[in-house]
Amino acid sequence: MNDGEQLIFLLEVPIIVDGSFEGVVYGGINADFLSEIVVNLAMGNDGVAYVLDSRGNVIGHREHSIVEEGSNMIEAAKADSDLEDVAAVNQCMIRRETGFGTYNFYGDNKLVGYAPINGYQDWSIAIEMSQREFKSTLDRSILLTVLVVILVVLSTFPVAVKVGRSISGPIQACVARLEKLADGDLKTPTPVVKSQDETAELTKALGKTIHGLSDVVQDVSYHLSKMGQGDFRESITRTYLGDFVAIEESIRAIHSSLREMLLQISQSAGSVAAGASQVSDGAQSLSEGATEQAGAVHELSATVANIEDSARQTAASAEEAGDFVNQTNAQLDISVDYVKEMNAAMEKISDSAAEISKIMNTIENIAFQTNILSLNATLEAARAGSAGRGFNVVSDEVRSLAAQSDKAAKATRQLIESSIAAVREGGEVVNKVTESLEKASAIAENVTVKMNTVVEAVENQTAAIAQVTAGIDQISSVVENTSATSEESAATSQELSEQSQLMNDLVGRFRL
Repeated sequence: MNDGEQLIFLLEVPIIVDGSFEGVVYGGINADFLSEIVVNLAMGNDGVAYVLDSRGNVIGHREHSIVEEGSNMIEAAKADSDLEDVAAVNQCMIRRETGFGTYNFYGDNKLVGYAPINGYQDWSIAIEMSQREFKSTLDRSILLTVLVVILVVLSTFPVAVKVGRSISGPIQACVARLEKLADGDLKTPTPVVKSQDETAELTKALGKTIHGLSDVVQDVSYHLSKMGQGDFRESITRTYLGDFVAIEESIRAIHSSLREMLLQISQSAGSVAAGASQVSDGAQSLSEGATEQAGAVHELSATVANIEDSARQTAASAEEAGDFVNQTNAQLDISVDYVKEMNAAMEKISDSAAEISKIMNTIENIAFQTNILSLNATLEAARAGSAGRGFNVVSDEVRSLAAQSDKAAKATRQLIESSIAAVREGGEVVNKVTESLEKASAIAENVTVKMNTVVEAVENQTAAIAQVTAGIDQISSVVENTSATSEESAATSQELSEQSQLMNDLVGRFRL
């Protein structure tokens, strides 16, 4: 409040007795005390410090008028946009934040740091200064620092060089020795320093380190060399220090593990060698048996192939014979037909001979009658005397002709009877031939049926032999594969036997 003479802050606290309100204690204090405090907080000639209350009013400033006027940049920024940066910083202050910011205050760039003031009043304090003044001060400080550094360097250079040489020499020697150590050199001597400073301690520590590394490497190399030579009889007894304990444990574990493993491998190698030898012998026997079996199957396959060819030829011959039998049967049928026709012709001849016999009887009767007539004519010519002489001559001729006719008729009868008898015999023979041909035809038909059966059987046998041949070819292929596999197995088992023996010999080199 302003009492007309000065700005006063009223401070009040409630009186609470046994949890109940008993009254208020309050008092006033001149607001200038804050301004007097912030005056001493200013940085540089143009820098100022100020205090804000919880509403953003300036309550402490080196210029009392600003406090008396109740300056509030947050409210002023609502009308003047140039004050927005200042208002933003003041907003952070009334939120009791701690931070750093910049803003432009009427053409002058300001650097400002702000923080809340502890207590119940919710005040915040800010200190600002001009960036131009801050930079000029900083530049002067930097220049002064540079000048001081140069003077110090110039004054201390000779001493620094001497001390540096006394330090850098041993250090460089140690560095060179460490580089050799990094390259695996454990034999080069450690550099010696006569001084009693830290460099001597450094070289002693380096020598101790190299000596320890050398002992560890030599011990590890010794045991690894023994293991490399196959000698696992010597146990590791040396104890390493520090982080080298892991190497000691690893070497012990490797030595123990390899020894146990080689013992087992040695035992297994003997068993594998014996088993491989047995497998090799069995594989060799199997290979020889498979080879003999393959040869036998090849011979059997060749024999069956010959049988198949013979069966095919037999089938072809049987089929051809069947054709011949069929032709013979057909020819027999034709012959039977011809014999039947001949039998019919013989019957016709027999019938014709009977008719001729009848005709000959008639001719004999005619000759007999002619002879009688001739006798009668002769009698009549004799009765006629000389008048009948010519007729008598005719009668004689007629009688002679009748006698010749009778004689020819009898001879013809005899021939016809002989022909009839021959025809009858021929008919009987033809009948016998017909019966024989019919029986032969029946037999030929049976033969044809049998030959067809034989041909069918031979064809079936040929097909069966072909199947057998195919099966034997498959068996031969399988046997060949088996033989090849057995040979490969024999070779592999032989190689396995040799390798197992080699492994046994190699394991035998280790001394456990």
